[in-house]
Amino acid sequence: MSLIRRKTATPITERLMTLQEATEILGLDESTIRKGGAGTAHLTKVRLGDSRRAPVRLVRSEVEAFIRDLIDDGRARNEAGPRRVWAGVISNAQKEGGHR
Repeated sequence: MSLIRRKTATPITERLMTLQEATEILGLDESTIRKGGAGTAHLTKVRLGDSRRAPVRLVRSEVEAFIRDLIDDGRARNEAGPRRVWAGVISNAQKEGGHR
């Protein structure tokens, strides 16, 4: 019987994706995702190293959930029907009698 116990490795359930993959899926620029723009601020960015030039990865499940949220929001807006526009807005051209 051995007195040394091996540490059991915990399975990694989260998979990472490159920024390039995320840009293709989301249709955003790489710098937008890096800066957290267009609603991507909550996505976890994993830097693979200590250097400023170290590659950055994103958690795949978070990106997929972000896409699902975008789709759900779009569907909810479509089900709500067309937006009503306030008819009281008059452009300068209309005030002067011209058309644009």
